[in-house]
Amino acid sequence: MPNSSAPTPIVALLILFEGRVLLVRRAGQGWTFPAAPLRRGERLHETARRAVAESVGLTIDDLAVLDVREHLIEGEDGEPAYHYLFLYFTAHPVGGSFRTGAAVEEARWFSPDETLPLGLSRDHRRLILQAVRQADFSPRQVEEAA
Repeated sequence: MPNSSAPTPIVALLILFEGRVLLVRRAGQGWTFPAAPLRRGERLHETARRAVAESVGLTIDDLAVLDVREHLIEGEDGEPAYHYLFLYFTAHPVGGSFRTGAAVEEARWFSPDETLPLGLSRDHRRLILQAVRQADFSPRQVEEAA
């Protein structure tokens, strides 16, 4: 039986296309990366493909590990209420039909410079910088903000 106190693995994707990164906005939330929790028995690449297909209808390829980070959220008692393990990947779209999924209010492609006024966390800006450096397109303003 799985340990209920174990961290929840989340697969998040930085989808890169023509110098832009894909961000999604769910109802009542800010802009972020397409993501999904890892299901029992599901492989990481399967979760990544499912997350993107469900969020924006695209199929992806060139999946590469970008970073791994953990996030703890404390409860009112000061003890960890939630513990997430985020596995960040980069990928490129190779097909599908761009649309928003049921849980996504809006999805758009942004240049690195356009992400600055979106209120992204410092960690997310750093991940975008890391991804664009790997993809080799100019991260001038993102670098200044990170």
